[in-house]
Amino acid sequence: MRHFLPSIAVILLTSVTTAVGAEQLVIDDFSGYATTADLQKSWNSFGKAASSGPASLAPGKGEAGTNAALFQLNWDAGDNANMRLIALPPEKTDLSGYTQAKVILKLADDAQGYSQPTSPTALRLVIKGGPDDSIWQTDTDVMPTVASGSYTTVIIPLSEATMVRESGHSSLQQTLSQASDVRLRFENQQAPDARQDAYIDMLVLTE
Repeated sequence: MRHFLPSIAVILLTSVTTAVGAEQLVIDDFSGYATTADLQKSWNSFGKAASSGPASLAPGKGEAGTNAALFQLNWDAGDNANMRLIALPPEKTDLSGYTQAKVILKLADDAQGYSQPTSPTALRLVIKGGPDDSIWQTDTDVMPTVASGSYTTVIIPLSEATMVRESGHSSLQQTLSQASDVRLRFENQQAPDARQDAYIDMLVLTE
């Protein structure tokens, strides 16, 4: 059984609280997509718990009635589901000046009537980049868990103290400075008849 340890470096908030004057980079707020087909040109998925496929567009389902992405988490099929931005736009490939990521999202009951998982779902940020396509991701010990219910903002620090290199040889800063793709990796225990609907409203990086 996987255990998720709390960390003072990871904070759950109920609203966006960006400091006045803080610089931020919106990776995606899903406002630029007209259809699910448009969304799936940019976002794909993998992992056994992503057996329903890539996220779909959820117009008007965001925190403030804006667009969101609906990603189905099938815990009856596996223990991880990855939602991947296939390729960052050229103007968003240098992430080296940012110190944290904010993910505004909501976990809801599955629309098909499946049960909620008995354990909380955890979220990991994964970044691929650098000259050798290294992969850095949130350390297991500091992965935030997300309670089902209303929209929540999850803050994930981008530092060597909170991230680990999974492959390659590039440093975290090298990887961030030449980022190629970004992933949201949801994890939970596989369990019969357990599923969730994840509504992602925004992914933004801040200094």
